[in-house]
Amino acid sequence: MSDTTATSGLGRKLAGAAFWSAANTALLRLGQLGISIVIARLVAPDEFGTFVVALVAYQIIISVSEIGVSSALVREVDNADRIAPTVATIAIASSSVLALLMFLAAPAFASALGAPAATDAVRVLAIPLLLAGPTAVPAALLTRDFRQGRKMITDVSSFVVANGLLLVLALQGHGVMALAWSRVAGQVVSAIMIFIVSTHRYRPGFDRREARRLLRFGMPLAGANVAGFTLNDLDFMVVGKLAGATQLGYYNLAFTVSSWPPNIFTVILYSVTLPALSRVTGGVREMVRHISAALSALCSASFPVTTACVVLAHPLVTFVYGERWAPAAAILAILAIFGSVKVIISLFSDVLVALGLTKRLFHLQLIWLALLIPAMLGGVHWNDGVGAAVAHVAVALLGVVPIYLTVLVRQAGFPLGPLVKPAVVPLLAAVVAGVAAHYAAAAVEGALLQLAVGLATLMVVYLLILGRSLLRLKAELVGLYGRRPEPAAEPAAEKEKELL
Repeated sequence: MSDTTATSGLGRKLAGAAFWSAANTALLRLGQLGISIVIARLVAPDEFGTFVVALVAYQIIISVSEIGVSSALVREVDNADRIAPTVATIAIASSSVLALLMFLAAPAFASALGAPAATDAVRVLAIPLLLAGPTAVPAALLTRDFRQGRKMITDVSSFVVANGLLLVLALQGHGVMALAWSRVAGQVVSAIMIFIVSTHRYRPGFDRREARRLLRFGMPLAGANVAGFTLNDLDFMVVGKLAGATQLGYYNLAFTVSSWPPNIFTVILYSVTLPALSRVTGGVREMVRHISAALSALCSASFPVTTACVVLAHPLVTFVYGERWAPAAAILAILAIFGSVKVIISLFSDVLVALGLTKRLFHLQLIWLALLIPAMLGGVHWNDGVGAAVAHVAVALLGVVPIYLTVLVRQAGFPLGPLVKPAVVPLLAAVVAGVAAHYAAAAVEGALLQLAVGLATLMVVYLLILGRSLLRLKAELVGLYGRRPEPAAEPAAEKEKELL
């Protein structure tokens, strides 16, 4: 198969995967928006904060439930038959042990974060952790094979069941436990659907040699995941411990809203970038082209959404969730900036995984955590949730991004320009459009009208500034992934070429 044919085939797969990932995530986020509006009016901020404590425990442990070995199935395209049984065994064993530890440690964890009332919710969330092991292999293979359409079926099914149960239990006044049991129901349905739609099924097995190799690859990645999720949840832990459950409820709402746009893009990244980069065989120059194009697309799409959250935070929060959630607006305006920076960091992390530099990624996560801990403690002492948001932005922009760039340049051999320049023009366009949106929204009264006028102004100005750049980006993406395969040459002609 020629390089052109291979590129075209990969392009079709990437386009399909990106479409289904975007459709899946957008649909679920829109649905979650509607559910969160209803739940925010049924559940008080302090109850939200209590559930967040339980969710922190779950998210940290689920990040290491299969010790990172399932990523090898995504990265090693042609080795699934050989390694999948061992991956399944490791994943099932590790998730079972961790679920038991989570159940037993629930009282100590909840008390350490200043929310003993979260103990029962932590124990309930140990149940879906058990399902992470058996589903690790089929879920990884769906990602590897760009089967995002089938993944959408599982996610939508899980969403409908989980949030249907959540509404029923919340209306009956179950509060925190409504949130916990709905997660369990959603995970059970997701596990069932993954097995139904999966195209490959492997029984657990064990090959000692493969296990050692998988653990060498997976353990640093699992460590990086733990560090990453600890980074994600450190703010919740510190805010909950130092500022209390009510402030944690405000912070959680702001963080959730600020995460909607980045989550769409990071899901697409995980579904597309790692499998795509693992198939690039043209060396550093070709990989840089893919990374630069991905960075351009991500920045062009995420920066205006982030800007909207920054300049329109107050009308957004008060109109959607009600006046009692107004203190979350100031936090949202700052966290939105962190959201876009995090998308860029996620892309760089996927590049390191595709290059097999999982140990280096783990080290980078540890450095990030070391920088964030004192900044977060100082920020929360200074101004509760607002201080936590400022700490995130400062550490990510001034510390983490420069360190990632240094590693990619010095260790991976990438030039600095293509890793930086794609963000410049979208950033300038977003800043100018944000200023215009701010003044346009300030000229009218009422949260709904401010949102409508501000969003319209922002998008018009942004597209006017960035229009030509977007056309060039489209051409670049077509050049990378949209080429049609050329007709194969006749054997005689090929032989004549070789003689010449």
